[in-house]
Amino acid sequence: MSLSYRPRPAALALLALLGLFGGCAESEPNTQPVPQVSTFETGKFDDIPLFPRSDPAGPRSEAGDVVAQSFVALGTTPEQVLEFYERALAGRWHLVSPISQLGVATFRADWVRDDFRLRVSATREQTLAPEDNASSEVAVQYSLTLEPLATVP
Repeated sequence: MSLSYRPRPAALALLALLGLFGGCAESEPNTQPVPQVSTFETGKFDDIPLFPRSDPAGPRSEAGDVVAQSFVALGTTPEQVLEFYERALAGRWHLVSPISQLGVATFRADWVRDDFRLRVSATREQTLAPEDNASSEVAVQYSLTLEPLATVP
């Protein structure tokens, strides 16, 4: 009787996944996934940390060398989102435009690093109306915009 080794499909799938992710460098938790195709410098936008408990408000947009995406975070304020970025980017990005209030509940700040500007803006929005039979919960929509300094006016 001859014994031969035949890999199982589940084992093959696990090996394939390990092969895909085994060579990846460690990245910060809660960073954005790397896009399939991008005209932007690979990985720059993907290295920006995301505010905890936030979800994309839509797909990433790319126009030339400018990349932007909006997110929604529940149970926070626009100020807290900007303060998170101030702490999370410290030592890696240089704050060039401090956190400023633009309206009743809208805040913005700019950072630079390696010839790129990152603009973070956040505003409060009401997510659920009382007629939805749920308690209203305040959410913050924030946007990340990354662009080369050469395109900044």
